Amino acid sequence: MHEVLIAVDGSKGSISQGLRVGDPLSQQSGLPLRIVSIIEQAGAEPERREAIEAQISKRSAKGEAGVSPEIEVAVSEDPAAYIARRAREGESLVCMATRGLGAVSEAVVGSVAAAAVRQAGRPLVLAGPELPGNWKGPVQRVMVALDGSSLSEASLPAAIELANAVGAELRLIQVLDTSEMPRPGVLDVNEGGYLDHLANQIQGQVRGGINWDVLHDHEPGRAIIEYCNNRPGSLPLLSTHGRTGLARLTMGSVAHTVLYHATFPVAVMRPSSV
Repeated sequence: MHEVLIAVDGSKGSISQGLRVGDPLSQQSGLPLRIVSIIEQAGAEPERREAIEAQISKRSAKGEAGVSPEIEVAVSEDPAAYIARRAREGESLVCMATRGLGAVSEAVVGSVAAAAVRQAGRPLVLAGPELPGNWKGPVQRVMVALDGSSLSEASLPAAIELANAVGAELRLIQVLDTSEMPRPGVLDVNEGGYLDHLANQIQGQVRGGINWDVLHDHEPGRAIIEYCNNRPGSLPLLSTHGRTGLARLTMGSVAHTVLYHATFPVAVMRPSSV
């Protein structure tokens, strides 16, 4: 990774929420911080830059300022494609705010963020509607959700890169539906074999160490939220097919549930191999 890039649309919420996540990640990783805002027609660059600078000044007045960001205002008819290209070619860690409407998955994420996830092939760190105003990190563990599919495992290289960038532990988790067990309520002593095997395969690639946990719940999204809430400093990374925004996921509507209710940032990606 070369930089932390906050993608904003010029609105106060977009800028403040983006900075709330991107600034701590920049400080923790030591990567430079850049704010990029895309406008569709030339001529509005000064106005957009002024709006961004005003929000940065407000943060400074409240004592919330951290890393001094570079500000970039670009002209593009396709903001999502521009953000995705910057994520891929610039190897940027992209952070964005979400709309938080809640009706459908793409509305929760926002159409630009959803399209950028589909195209980037790299994680986008999203600030959901329930992210508290005092969230400051640090990220202590990058938690990647796995279900045994090649889709979810394709996110492992990105999870390792992210964990190494912020100096965090990598935590592998799998959510098992206890209602589908042959003997409900009786746990299988071998159920951790899958995660243990993966952990041993990538052990030497993670500088902050690696661990794993098996969770039990018939609602994976709820299990992930509770797990992270009980372990402050968790940053989950979820994979999506990306066929209809974030609606079709490896584990049903997991990303929708987690993003809408999370009090922590959530990284979402559509692996390029899918």
